[in-house]
Amino acid sequence: DNRLEDNLNQFIDIIYSKHPNLKIIISNKTYMALDEIYPLYKRSKKYYDKFLKNVVKNYQKQGKNIYFMDNYSIFENNYFDKSEYTVDGCHPNDLGMTLLTDNYLKNIKKILRG
Repeated sequence: DNRLEDNLNQFIDIIYSKHPNLKIIISNKTYMALDEIYPLYKRSKKYYDKFLKNVVKNYQKQGKNIYFMDNYSIFENNYFDKSEYTVDGCHPNDLGMTLLTDNYLKNIKKILRG
Protein backbone atom coordinates (compact mmCIF):
# COMPACT_ATOMS: atom_id res chain seq x y z
CA ASP A 1 0.00 0.00 0.00
CA ASN A 2 1.71 3.17 -1.21
CA ARG A 3 -0.91 5.77 -0.30
CA LEU A 4 1.51 7.89 1.70
CA GLU A 5 4.15 7.92 -1.04
CA ASP A 6 1.53 8.53 -3.72
CA ASN A 7 -0.31 11.36 -1.97
CA LEU A 8 1.82 13.22 0.56
CA ASN A 9 3.61 15.56 -1.87
CA GLN A 10 0.39 16.40 -3.67
CA PHE A 11 -1.32 17.06 -0.34
CA ILE A 12 1.48 19.37 0.80
CA ASP A 13 1.44 21.16 -2.58
CA ILE A 14 -2.28 21.82 -2.23
CA ILE A 15 -1.80 23.25 1.26
CA TYR A 16 1.08 25.47 0.14
CA SER A 17 -0.87 26.66 -2.92
CA LYS A 18 -3.50 28.10 -0.56
CA HIS A 19 -1.18 29.07 2.33
CA PRO A 20 2.40 29.51 1.00
CA ASN A 21 3.89 30.67 4.32
CA LEU A 22 2.23 28.08 6.55
CA LYS A 23 4.48 26.18 8.95
CA ILE A 24 3.90 22.43 8.66
CA ILE A 25 5.05 19.70 11.01
CA ILE A 26 5.30 16.15 9.67
CA SER A 27 5.53 13.52 12.39
CA ASN A 28 6.19 9.81 12.34
CA LYS A 29 4.24 7.07 14.06
CA THR A 30 4.70 6.32 17.73
CA TYR A 31 6.11 3.16 19.24
CA MET A 32 3.89 0.07 19.37
CA ALA A 33 4.59 -3.20 21.20
CA LEU A 34 4.18 -5.03 17.89
CA ASP A 35 7.41 -3.36 16.75
CA GLU A 36 9.25 -5.71 19.11
CA ILE A 37 7.34 -8.81 17.98
CA TYR A 38 7.24 -8.26 14.23
CA PRO A 39 10.48 -7.02 12.65
CA LEU A 40 8.48 -5.94 9.59
CA TYR A 41 6.68 -3.29 11.67
CA LYS A 42 9.97 -1.78 12.83
CA ARG A 43 11.48 -1.91 9.31
CA SER A 44 8.35 -0.28 7.92
CA LYS A 45 8.57 2.56 10.42
CA LYS A 46 12.26 3.09 9.60
CA TYR A 47 11.39 3.17 5.90
CA TYR A 48 8.65 5.76 6.42
CA ASP A 49 10.85 7.83 8.75
CA LYS A 50 13.42 8.06 5.96
CA PHE A 51 10.69 8.84 3.41
CA LEU A 52 9.16 11.59 5.59
CA LYS A 53 12.55 13.13 6.37
CA ASN A 54 13.35 13.24 2.63
CA VAL A 55 10.02 14.90 1.85
CA VAL A 56 10.68 17.52 4.53
CA LYS A 57 14.24 18.05 3.27
CA ASN A 58 13.06 18.51 -0.33
CA TYR A 59 10.49 21.13 0.67
CA GLN A 60 12.99 22.90 2.91
CA LYS A 61 15.32 23.17 -0.11
CA GLN A 62 12.46 25.02 -1.82
CA GLY A 63 12.34 27.45 1.10
CA LYS A 64 9.19 26.01 2.67
CA ASN A 65 8.51 26.12 6.40
CA ILE A 66 8.21 22.39 6.96
CA TYR A 67 9.67 20.33 9.79
CA PHE A 68 10.01 16.70 10.85
CA MET A 69 9.08 15.71 14.40
CA ASP A 70 10.13 12.37 15.86
CA ASN A 71 7.35 10.79 17.92
CA TYR A 72 8.83 7.29 17.85
CA SER A 73 11.83 7.71 20.11
CA ILE A 74 10.11 9.74 22.84
CA PHE A 75 9.07 6.51 24.58
CA GLU A 76 12.73 5.53 24.95
CA ASN A 77 13.99 6.87 28.27
CA ASN A 78 15.42 5.65 31.55
CA TYR A 79 12.26 6.07 33.63
CA PHE A 80 9.81 3.46 32.35
CA ASP A 81 9.65 0.50 30.03
CA LYS A 82 8.23 1.43 26.60
CA SER A 83 5.20 -0.76 27.25
CA GLU A 84 4.10 1.49 30.11
CA TYR A 85 3.19 4.34 27.74
CA THR A 86 0.31 2.52 26.09
CA VAL A 87 -3.01 1.06 27.15
CA ASP A 88 -2.82 -1.96 24.90
CA GLY A 89 0.63 -1.88 23.30
CA CYS A 90 -0.65 0.51 20.64
CA HIS A 91 -2.76 3.38 21.95
CA PRO A 92 -1.05 5.88 24.27
CA ASN A 93 -2.30 6.04 27.83
CA ASP A 94 -2.25 9.25 29.92
CA LEU A 95 1.51 9.02 30.36
CA GLY A 96 2.04 8.37 26.64
CA MET A 97 -0.23 11.25 25.68
CA THR A 98 1.65 13.52 28.08
CA LEU A 99 4.93 12.63 26.37
CA LEU A 100 3.37 13.22 22.94
CA THR A 101 1.91 16.56 24.04
CA ASP A 102 5.24 17.65 25.52
CA ASN A 103 6.97 16.70 22.27
CA TYR A 104 4.48 18.68 20.18
CA LEU A 105 4.74 21.72 22.44
CA LYS A 106 8.54 21.62 22.47
CA ASN A 107 8.67 21.43 18.67
CA ILE A 108 5.99 24.06 18.09
CA LYS A 109 7.73 26.51 20.46
CA LYS A 110 11.06 25.89 18.74
CA ILE A 111 9.53 26.50 15.31
CA LEU A 112 7.71 29.65 16.42
CA ARG A 113 10.91 31.08 17.92
CA GLY A 114 12.42 30.74 14.46
